Amino acid sequence: MIEKYLESSIESKCQLVVLFFKTSYLPITEVAEKTGLTFLQLNHYCEELNAFFPDSLSMTIQKRMISCQFTHPFKETYLYQLYASSNVLQLLAFLIKNGSHSRPLTDFARSHFLSNSSAYRMREALIPLLRNFELKLSKNKIVGEEYRIRYLIALLYSKFGIKVYDLTQQDKNTIHSFLSHSSTHLKTSPWLSESFSFYDILLALSWKRHQFSVTIPQTRIFQQLKKLFIYDSLKKSSRDIIETYCQLNFSAGDLDYLYLIYITANNSFASLQWTPEHIRQCCQLFEENDTFRLLLKPIITLLPNLKEQKPSLVKALMFFSKSFLFNLQHFIPETNLFVSPYYKGNQKLYTSLKLIVEEWLAKLPGKRYLNHKHFHLFCHYVEQILRNIQPPLVVVFVASNFINAHLLTDSFPRYFSDKSIDFHSYYLLQDNVYQIPDLKPDLVITHSQLIPFVHHELTKGIAVAEISFDESILSIQELMYRVKEEKFQADLTKQLT
Repeated sequence: MIEKYLESSIESKCQLVVLFFKTSYLPITEVAEKTGLTFLQLNHYCEELNAFFPDSLSMTIQKRMISCQFTHPFKETYLYQLYASSNVLQLLAFLIKNGSHSRPLTDFARSHFLSNSSAYRMREALIPLLRNFELKLSKNKIVGEEYRIRYLIALLYSKFGIKVYDLTQQDKNTIHSFLSHSSTHLKTSPWLSESFSFYDILLALSWKRHQFSVTIPQTRIFQQLKKLFIYDSLKKSSRDIIETYCQLNFSAGDLDYLYLIYITANNSFASLQWTPEHIRQCCQLFEENDTFRLLLKPIITLLPNLKEQKPSLVKALMFFSKSFLFNLQHFIPETNLFVSPYYKGNQKLYTSLKLIVEEWLAKLPGKRYLNHKHFHLFCHYVEQILRNIQPPLVVVFVASNFINAHLLTDSFPRYFSDKSIDFHSYYLLQDNVYQIPDLKPDLVITHSQLIPFVHHELTKGIAVAEISFDESILSIQELMYRVKEEKFQADLTKQLT
């Protein structure tokens, strides 16, 4: 949501960095289509990126193609530097840190080489954003519920690299000790720091902003979640590590805050303590919650086949819906990045699920915002669950001699799972090939000379493909994937009609 308020030039350059980190060479027409930028803008932003990163990025346009080379392994290295140049993000940080409203806005304008009128217009433009965050401005300071301010600080830190508070080495040591104390298999690694930065800063804020009292609303679902074993584990680790290391006494509100960030932010706390029974209890708790059922029931009504995979659906819904706890979805950064703003899967499924989710959100208190990247990920989960219950593709191989029949039969188990392919091999001169129609095959593979016989005598209306042994097994895989995908899409469309 913050992206909508950023300078358009910064957001456009960030789009290009994300796009070319996935592929280093693209036609300019494709880049224009994916970013919505004109050819003139692309040329301008390429020049600006080269000037901004003279030693670590090289972007060129030649013969209607754009290529880009990066020297750093993480795209965040580039994104954070671009975001640091945003006056909008720097103003948000200023308005958070401005304790007791002591600094006038003219200080910010002067330090960022802005006119006073520009700084005031920028501040006023942020009011709708803060309203969506359920925060507000009091003169030159952001005020509101403490836990919401902390989530905003963490979002600025993890998604944009804007540091309202620095994490000192002592802070990092406390975070590591807290997580290690809780039975996790992960070790400290610089290559994992960005993956858990949102949780790390939220955790550190429990002691760095301890002077600000925090209170978490005691809703029914939150009180139920506190009955899970993990709440007591958090209390113990907090007492043994954080309160001891930082010489603090945590209140009930502080402990509730630790639990809230555990639920909503990706982290490794107590990851080894979860047993199948704990997971079952957690899923049951959600299933029995009235608000959760308002979302679960219409999805199963829409797709009755999901009853077979209800536990998987419940877990996917838990992951998706937890960001709506206390209307925090604005703050939760995406753990995935979709370059395209459009969903690439089944459009009927997307439209149907979106209608259900929007109707569900309308029943919740307050104004709710749907993060489309979170929603796209949920749609992918649902599609994958449906794929998992799709029956195996029935594939029949018909050979005119014994050795050919066995050659492909022996190869199949090495490349294809029997969960996805139900494979049958027939030797024309020995096996009863007239039983093949009883198998109701989805695909028949045979030699070119046998195709007319198979078409007319065995499998009318069934896909028949030619196979030659000088072709790689990859071509067979691609063929079967295509047939399986066509069957899946047809079945799904039929369910949704």
